Amino acid sequence: MRRLWKNRIIWLLAAVMILTAFSACMRGANHVRVQWRDEAIHHAAAEALGKKPGDAVFFDEIDSITSIAVESQDTVDLTDLSGLRNLRHVDLSAAKVSDLTPLLSCTQLQTLTVGEQFPYTEDQIEILEHLQDSIPATDIDVDAHFWSLIPVSFTDPVINANVRAACGKSDGVLSCADIRGIRSLKIEGETVSHPEELEKLFRLKELTLKNCGIIETGWVSSMPQLLLLNLDDNALPALSDIGSLTQLQALSLNGNCLTDISCVGELNELFALSVNGNPLSDPSQITHATKLTNLSAMECGISDIGFLRDMPQLQVLWLNDNSISDLEPLAGLIQLKVLGLTSNQIRSVDALSGLTEMTDLYLANNNISDITALSGMEKLERLQLTMNNVFDIAPIIGLSNLNEISLLSNPVLDYGPLLELNRDWTKIDIEPQLAADACKTASGLAQEIMAETQDEKQRVRLAHDRIVLLTKYDYDAAESGDLGFEVQSAYAALLRGRSVCVGYAESLVMILRDMGIEAYIVNGKAAGVEHAWVVCRAGGDVVYVDPTWDDPDQGSLIYRDYLLADAQTMREDHEWNETLFRMEG
Repeated sequence: MRRLWKNRIIWLLAAVMILTAFSACMRGANHVRVQWRDEAIHHAAAEALGKKPGDAVFFDEIDSITSIAVESQDTVDLTDLSGLRNLRHVDLSAAKVSDLTPLLSCTQLQTLTVGEQFPYTEDQIEILEHLQDSIPATDIDVDAHFWSLIPVSFTDPVINANVRAACGKSDGVLSCADIRGIRSLKIEGETVSHPEELEKLFRLKELTLKNCGIIETGWVSSMPQLLLLNLDDNALPALSDIGSLTQLQALSLNGNCLTDISCVGELNELFALSVNGNPLSDPSQITHATKLTNLSAMECGISDIGFLRDMPQLQVLWLNDNSISDLEPLAGLIQLKVLGLTSNQIRSVDALSGLTEMTDLYLANNNISDITALSGMEKLERLQLTMNNVFDIAPIIGLSNLNEISLLSNPVLDYGPLLELNRDWTKIDIEPQLAADACKTASGLAQEIMAETQDEKQRVRLAHDRIVLLTKYDYDAAESGDLGFEVQSAYAALLRGRSVCVGYAESLVMILRDMGIEAYIVNGKAAGVEHAWVVCRAGGDVVYVDPTWDDPDQGSLIYRDYLLADAQTMREDHEWNETLFRMEG
């Protein structure tokens, strides 16, 4: 038994010795010293690893070398660099070099610095050009003499003129030395016939060709270094090769004829996209751009924004001039800071209540009455509510950061909350005290009318008549287009006595509301011109009133053609979105 245990111990010790020896052999296979052809490369590699020049460098270390700086007064053989497979940055400014051919094997190379000692022979210039063209993100930095040896020309006269302007050389032969500093080029309103020539601007990062007659985009495939591309207003019917711009961060395609933008899903670095004014057939294609934080899709015919549920990363979103009515898909976009929803078909903003990071909110020209949902947006700085039907502005009292507000053309019944804030507004489109005075006047008229009759339709008639008699139409303001608070408000109609249509309608709604009659401003067109009038519920009937068109401005004369009119009568010469301005119930 004792001999058996002794034999087992001997076998165990032998196995341990074998394993130890095998492990040492394996380590030795990788830990082999590199034999360098050129001592200058050896010293540079050692320094790159944090060692002293001349210290041994082993094969298991060289993969960690990503940057190297070579110094030598003697001609350096760069062959050893071809074995550094992770090399990205090479500085040869302090070295004497005769042949760059080995660098063609450095497929990870990103930057190369070559000094004045470099012999600019034709074959070496060709190698430099090849490195510049074939290696992604290559940035070759050599002295000006090299670049002056490479001429460059543009047959497209517009490109030629703009490039010369950008580099400050109006005449003479252009060389790469002249254009190498151009990182940004902007051409607007000039026809560019040969955009493919722009590839010669090898350091260009930002390109704008706005309204330049560009009809296709295949030429962008030769410009993978671009970070920003603006092709606005070119009537582009389709996109091609945009996906080759793998470094692109911002893309603007406004005012084209694009229906398919699926290619944006190939742009992995894209964070800003603008496609305003394009008839997009499938806006959900935008969701494939997963890093997108800034999106502008105004005037794109969008009605369903369900696709935005898949873009919770959005921080800036512009959706003006669409046909959006349901904001529920925005409820989960809790990172939103800027939201533009001007000129849609919005009646409720309740879905926005949880967007507490919001700093800028634009809701003009909808039919919003209740803004309670905005009361929790404590970071809100700018709020635009122009041309809605907001009656109560109390929810803004707690918005301590709010410094810009637009309330023009809303039948607000009490401006007390605004006066209480006593804030030095950076921007405001009304005069709070004058607006409050108009509210007081409207309330006083309502009290007078209610004392005269209990009949709701009669009360509407009396309110209509008082406004017609108190107000004259301000033709001068209408013709000049100067339609601010002084002419487009209840103050203008009731206190100044001269107004345009909105002042008439706003005043009437305020008086009716003060009498407990449900009423709203309707924004639409009459005889093809932008116009505002009133819809209300009186005596159980939904009726329309247009005090502007009932005012002949002839003393005590009053027309009643558009008093308590039904929808059919109004449709004869008035146009409006009857879904947006419908009366519930």
